[in-house]
Amino acid sequence: MWIFWVRELGSICFVQRSITSLTGIISVPEPHRKMGSLAFSENLIRQTGITLSPGVGFGPYGEGFVRMALVTHDNRFHDALLRIKKFLVPEKPKQAVKNKS
Repeated sequence: MWIFWVRELGSICFVQRSITSLTGIISVPEPHRKMGSLAFSENLIRQTGITLSPGVGFGPYGEGFVRMALVTHDNRFHDALLRIKKFLVPEKPKQAVKNKS
């Protein structure tokens, strides 16, 4: 499910599985990439409460990516994906309908 969501936002995703965890390495989507993975992660947690690990913390080749732990139940994970999507693609304000009187 989440790989399709990542593709929809125009990001690249790698899944990393070990004996103890499952994580996704996701490219920071444009236009957020210019701010760097640390600033992106900070903005995301402030606005959504979702924590992603900035790629820069994993070395110079990690810049431009974030790491997401895939270790929660489906309902909570789905909620997190919806909040991230809302952060990345904010809804446009609805225009008021003019009354034809």
